[in-house]
Amino acid sequence: MENQTELRQTTIDSFAVIKASSPEFKEHYEGINAEIFKDGFLTGKAKRLMALAVGISHGCRGCMLFQTLAALEHGASVDEILETCTLATVMAGNMGGANASRVVTYLREQGLVD
Repeated sequence: MENQTELRQTTIDSFAVIKASSPEFKEHYEGINAEIFKDGFLTGKAKRLMALAVGISHGCRGCMLFQTLAALEHGASVDEILETCTLATVMAGNMGGANASRVVTYLREQGLVD
């Protein structure tokens, strides 16, 4: 499996080109993300874990990697992330399990799991 840390950075760099091509898109995209993921009835951490589960079940590689780091930055523990992977696998079946392995690989690369 490719290096997930490098894949995450490549995705960020490539998406930056898209955002730079349309300042209006960038403004709206970043604005809605800031609004949606802030604490509300659900905490930002809970929202990031939910987004991770959706990314896993939909097979969005960039989403999985971005939301894993965002969840960590919002105070999620590795155990909470792994439990989210388990939930997504149950909901998405074998595809979810295969996708969740990217999250585990990323956590390994960060030195957070063995």
